[in-house]
Formats: sequence, structure tokens, C-alpha cells
Amino acid sequence: MRERLSAARAYEKRANVFAVSINAGFGSADVAEGGPTVLVTDQKDFAAHTAFAEMIADDI
Repeated sequence: MRERLSAARAYEKRANVFAVSINAGFGSADVAEGGPTVLVTDQKDFAAHTAFAEMIADDI
């Protein structure tokens, strides 16, 4: 998780990126929808920010 958080902090330094939130999920949940989420708060370049969020989520 440290590597993912470090990547998020580094990504936040990009222009037009305000915050990256990583929620690892809850593996013991009794519903499939309780998995990991990554949220990038940004403006512009939606495709690049979405790709970054999906890369972190897939890695989790």
C-alpha cells in the first residue's frame, strides 16, 4: 500500500490534479461492491486521470 500511496502523492503534483484518494476496500465484507476505489479530483485530461485511477485500482 505504501507504494500506491507514494504514487498517489506524486500524481497530485501534476497540473490540474487536486487530490487522489485511495480506499483499499474491506476484504471481509459480505458484498462484492465493498472493494477498492480510487478517486482523482481534477480538471482537464479526464482520460489520463481515469487511466491512473484504474491502474492503481487494478493493482490493489
